[in-house]
Amino acid sequence: MNEPDSALPLPKRRWAAISIATGLVVTILDGSMVIVMLPVVAETFSVEPSRAIWVMTAYQLTMTCLLLQSAAIGEKYGQWRVYCSGLALFACASLVCAFSTSLSGLIFGRVLQGIGAAGVHSMTMALLRHSYPRSLFGRAAGFNSSVVGLSMAAGPSVGALILHFTDWRGLFLVTFPVAAFSLIAGLGALPRLGRPHLRVDLVSGAIATLATVSLFMALNEMRAGTNVVVLGGYLAAALILFAVLVRRQRGVPNPVLPVDLLSVKVISFSLAASVCVFASQGLTLISLPFHLSHVTDMSPAVIGLLITPWPVGVAAIATIAGRLSDRYSARILCALAAAILFLGLLLLFLLPDSPGPWDVSWRMLICGIGFGLFTTPNNRTAMLNAPLERASASGALLATARLAGQALGATVAAIAFSYWPAQGAIAAISIAMGLTLLALSLSLLRQIV
Repeated sequence: MNEPDSALPLPKRRWAAISIATGLVVTILDGSMVIVMLPVVAETFSVEPSRAIWVMTAYQLTMTCLLLQSAAIGEKYGQWRVYCSGLALFACASLVCAFSTSLSGLIFGRVLQGIGAAGVHSMTMALLRHSYPRSLFGRAAGFNSSVVGLSMAAGPSVGALILHFTDWRGLFLVTFPVAAFSLIAGLGALPRLGRPHLRVDLVSGAIATLATVSLFMALNEMRAGTNVVVLGGYLAAALILFAVLVRRQRGVPNPVLPVDLLSVKVISFSLAASVCVFASQGLTLISLPFHLSHVTDMSPAVIGLLITPWPVGVAAIATIAGRLSDRYSARILCALAAAILFLGLLLLFLLPDSPGPWDVSWRMLICGIGFGLFTTPNNRTAMLNAPLERASASGALLATARLAGQALGATVAAIAFSYWPAQGAIAAISIAMGLTLLALSLSLLRQIV
């Protein structure tokens, strides 16, 4: 694909990369740190755990619902404006969360944070695409994947450390200065592009939000013994709304749902493969701790540490994968990576009846290496096969695929345990293996970039 490069000069490029990296770190850490504070929040406000979980769910759901809309706004007004506005809102919302005096106030702050995080995550890949020359984009994407992997790994540990020295409000106070620093760096360095003549379809944005919420509620209802009528209603609503959205978006220059990009085989296959591997990751990371707690006498802290080799493997290999993806076929690299991930999952499936820490950790590392080797060339493929002026939409699709895969993995894991309480983890890992083979097949079927 021939296109002019719009790379930033080197000094600005470095500061742009720093802004993007710190923006990702603070928004991902904020999402994963909250896990450890939920019991404390439930106790503080004297509420049931099921209500406290909305502190996490409100953030994730809001961000997922607004990624594509944020991309459409970024195409018109400029990615840097949406990114920096998102960071500013996120930083202010962190203070709202920190000084909340009720659970409702805290959830409201988390919704505001989710809106800000949507602006950040929808723009990161597009800003990288405009900051780096095409020949170096794989390295930039690899560094981006390393940041994501390390942030995901560090979240619960960082949250626990902060709670050791202060209360749950400290988790939100810590995020404010990091977001502010990222904002200041971004205002001075990020590429300033936009297409003011484009129109943002607010009605389609509202339909996309309703469709996403309906699908989320349908996934949440997929349990053993669920009300089939309620489940069917949510699924029907999601399908109808998405069908209406697709019809509205055909031929639109700046669609909220990028049907023009989804019609490109290499992009759609890359997105589908991304959903598969992120779902495989979610299935494994959620189900394995339950299995280990059932068959061993390991403490929760030890089991948590045994999960760490996966994101560490991702962070270790992602930068190398970026360099490789700039030189070699993404089709072959992704197929090889999926094969490595499948091998790691197979080894986990064949764990001894009473595994020790070493038995688990080296298998998790193999999975992490395969996962990390896959994501960078796969993301590069999706981004570089989209026109440069559609970078925002392509980046938002990748972020949506990641979150959709994680949600799907969590849902399928819950379904597995609801139907097979004693063998749920084994069933979940088996499904993860099947999804990984599907990702491998999708990688081989798409065209070479």
